[in-house]
Amino acid sequence: MDIQSSGMTTGIRLKSSSYEVATATRTGLRRTNADAVLIDQAAGFFAVSDGMLDTPASGIVAQRVLDAVGELFLEPWTSVAATERSTQEAAGRLHLGVLQAHRRILVPSRPRHERIGATFVGVVDCGGVLCVGHVGDSRSYLLRPFMGTMAGLTEDDTILSLAMRRGMSRDEAIRQPDAHTLTQVLGVNRGVNLAISTRRWELGDIVILCTDGLSDHIETNVMAEIVLDATDLTSAAQSLVDQVTSGTGLDNATVVLVRRAR
Repeated sequence: MDIQSSGMTTGIRLKSSSYEVATATRTGLRRTNADAVLIDQAAGFFAVSDGMLDTPASGIVAQRVLDAVGELFLEPWTSVAATERSTQEAAGRLHLGVLQAHRRILVPSRPRHERIGATFVGVVDCGGVLCVGHVGDSRSYLLRPFMGTMAGLTEDDTILSLAMRRGMSRDEAIRQPDAHTLTQVLGVNRGVNLAISTRRWELGDIVILCTDGLSDHIETNVMAEIVLDATDLTSAAQSLVDQVTSGTGLDNATVVLVRRAR
């Protein structure tokens, strides 16, 4: 689903017996929106991709990534009830889909600095378990409204995050050269590694998928408060992207909120 906008917030709300879904995007001060969203309620598959660089082609590349991964969640996957889906099969489909996406957008003949890469983060519902796949610095969180807690489901593929995993404090790591440079991204290097994990989710839990244009400019606790205080997911999604892109907000910001309804 391409939800590009040219400045004002664009939002979509969808509801089914299994999920309540809302998504919003805003361009900020960039010329184009390089973010793309995939929402497939029949497959229980939700994803976000962020194209690198600020060119019209960046959004096209992000959409191609989601299209390629989404193909692995067509029939017969959609014919299987969520509670009967295997997390192992979901992980395998995510893995193959991301490799397929990587090959489609990689242009080996183009100099590396001219290649347009893209991030990917997606979740697949396997009943009471989420299968999460991730490359780059787009993020996923799990918000539990009844407990008032929110946890990150992914770790950024950046020099900053790598340094912290190796024992540096955040203050030390942020001073590393090119701290926010991606260490994993689709479509740039010859190879790519997909991080896959699983997490239980209960009725009423909300999955948050977002690009770095949102997560880089808002604290996790503030993000949770906005969602919990909103009257519905649509207003929550719109409030989130408006907060980080109004005024001096430079980057595109995109968010997908998915509440488990049954």
